Amino acid sequence: MRAQKIHALALLGAALLGAAMGAQLGLEFTARLSLGVPFVLLGVLVMTTPALYITSAFSGVAPSAKIMLHEVGAILRDGGVILLGVAPALFFMGSTTLNPWVGYALGQLTLTVTALIAFGLLYQRLFQGAKGKRLPLFALWALVTLGIGHHLLSRLIA
Repeated sequence: MRAQKIHALALLGAALLGAAMGAQLGLEFTARLSLGVPFVLLGVLVMTTPALYITSAFSGVAPSAKIMLHEVGAILRDGGVILLGVAPALFFMGSTTLNPWVGYALGQLTLTVTALIAFGLLYQRLFQGAKGKRLPLFALWALVTLGIGHHLLSRLIA
């Protein structure tokens, strides 16, 4: 039960960050982003995690599927907690600027930095002692995952 509450807080962090990103852009964008950011985060991980597992299996360094899913859930939770902590500052910065797109741009930057931190944690947790071509494969996966995430987020405001 405690883990479910923590995961719910993580999704709340993503939703609050989305709301902060759209706060100056109007009610429609605020609603779209507050609902869209958590769905994009979940959707991108659902789409790309199998590719990470398959490539790590082919290179001989794959953990069990259960461990992979647990650790991906853990980075989602950890990233969401970071976003939960940053969202109030982003609300303040976005609402005190004259340019309404500043909050959105800072939100994109925040999501990128949070994703990089989460990917670093995932790499450490999954491949700490593994040998082989794990870093280039993981880096490629992380770049593709970031690219898909940014594309989907940009579609939320189009």
